[in-house]
Amino acid sequence: MKFMFSCKDIHDQASQFIDGDCSMSTKAGVLMHTLMCSNCRLFIKQLRQTIVVIKKMPVQEYSNQELDDIADKILSKDQHS
Repeated sequence: MKFMFSCKDIHDQASQFIDGDCSMSTKAGVLMHTLMCSNCRLFIKQLRQTIVVIKKMPVQEYSNQELDDIADKILSKDQHS
């Protein structure tokens, strides 16, 4: 069991931590690290806010043709970069 998490560990475990899909030792490690690291504390806070905003967004359905058109636009922009 790892007692001290790094910032990379926080990045790798953030989604599972927020969703509650991690072990108690992982949860403790994330909490201990974020008590000491303001950057990771901010990262977790921003990730939580992003999840809230995305859940409030309306679901929009696209036809296959619309998806193809969007993909074509993205690919044409990538080729011009």
